[in-house]
Amino acid sequence: MNNEKKFLVSKDNILSEVAKWAITQSPYHRPDNLEKVLDELDLRLGAWTADIMGYRKMTYKEIKQLLDKELGSIPQFMLWNERKNGKQDQNKFVSRYSKEIKTI
Repeated sequence: MNNEKKFLVSKDNILSEVAKWAITQSPYHRPDNLEKVLDELDLRLGAWTADIMGYRKMTYKEIKQLLDKELGSIPQFMLWNERKNGKQDQNKFVSRYSKEIKTI
């Protein structure tokens, strides 16, 4: 028996949460191509099959699997994980007093 908690989720919920977290986690005022990512995700979600008035019952795991699959195949989304300046350094440590302290 599956005891995972289910949430009522709409297509708009998914799109708005992706936009919210993209902006929240971006070091810029918004990530590049945010509109393109949302448009593509909207297309990939297609005709939203809903259980209750536009909402679908989904577990956290189902939501995560859906987002991993759909967002992971959108090139503009994947570019959000790349540095804009093209440098390949994985980690940099900076303070408010100096520009660069150490590169690992």
